[in-house]
Amino acid sequence: MNRTACPQVSWLKWVGLSMTDKQPPQIMILCEDRAHHHFITGYCTAAGIPARNIITRDTCPPGQQSAEQWVRQRFEQTLKTFRSKHGQGRKICLIVMIDADRHTPEERRKQLQKNIKRENGEPIGIFVPARNIQSWMAWLEGELSDEQDDYKHLYQKNKPNGKYGHRLREICVQGCSKEFPNSLQDACREWNERIA
Repeated sequence: MNRTACPQVSWLKWVGLSMTDKQPPQIMILCEDRAHHHFITGYCTAAGIPARNIITRDTCPPGQQSAEQWVRQRFEQTLKTFRSKHGQGRKICLIVMIDADRHTPEERRKQLQKNIKRENGEPIGIFVPARNIQSWMAWLEGELSDEQDDYKHLYQKNKPNGKYGHRLREICVQGCSKEFPNSLQDACREWNERIA
């Protein structure tokens, strides 16, 4: 098995802190729904971020509109809010999660950044599960065969919790494998380049 390490998070590098400051940052989350929120929270708490440091303003109200569209519509304002806080010297990072649905992770990132782009070095991670977050859950349960299949029906009734994010963090510490689904390999690269 060929693995590339997903290193322990260096909060110092991530938010440009001095070597004497070891406080974890606040995490702002922009995501589609509670399943995304709990997945991200589980991953971050397993990586050592206290739950009190994780802020999700809101998620798409169920049944009102497309959740991915909701994230795209709020990205620009969320990025401006993040930059305002980050520019004031606050220890803060932004994590955005949006399902690929029928797109690739790169296509989704381009759609998201159509009007405003993140800049090099900004502690902003954009994570795009393909086909959706339930695909990553299925892979973690050993069920995923294809990122084009929709696994939402298998996990829709599950009460959202952070166990899948926590489990993924445990696996990533051992290294990102080529056996990971493509979108999860992409997420490992995003974590390593933007966050770790």
